[in-house]
Amino acid sequence: MALDNNEKYIEILTSIISVVVGQIKGVASINLEPGTVFTKIKKNNSHKSINVTISNNYVVIDIFVNVLFGFNVPKLSSEIQQKIKEEIENTTKFKVKKTNVNVVGVVF
Repeated sequence: MALDNNEKYIEILTSIISVVVGQIKGVASINLEPGTVFTKIKKNNSHKSINVTISNNYVVIDIFVNVLFGFNVPKLSSEIQQKIKEEIENTTKFKVKKTNVNVVGVVF
């Protein structure tokens, strides 16, 4: 079954987001389940935890992360939003309308 253009773009954007967030100090994992840590970025797991909606070249992103204990959650969430926005807007034709960072757990 062939993917339409939006589905292709969503796959690309999700991959970019996975890499960017995986490099941020303080993020333990991209995951819907609390308490997990990166062992390596797994395409299937991270993509379920990143939802991208495209409308008129604007994207809305929902991402679910676990953070490491000792990091300031509001500052970390803001950094995640900023880095995603910068990378998406610098490497694609899309503009980020909104990024919702959902912290689902803290890893000790």
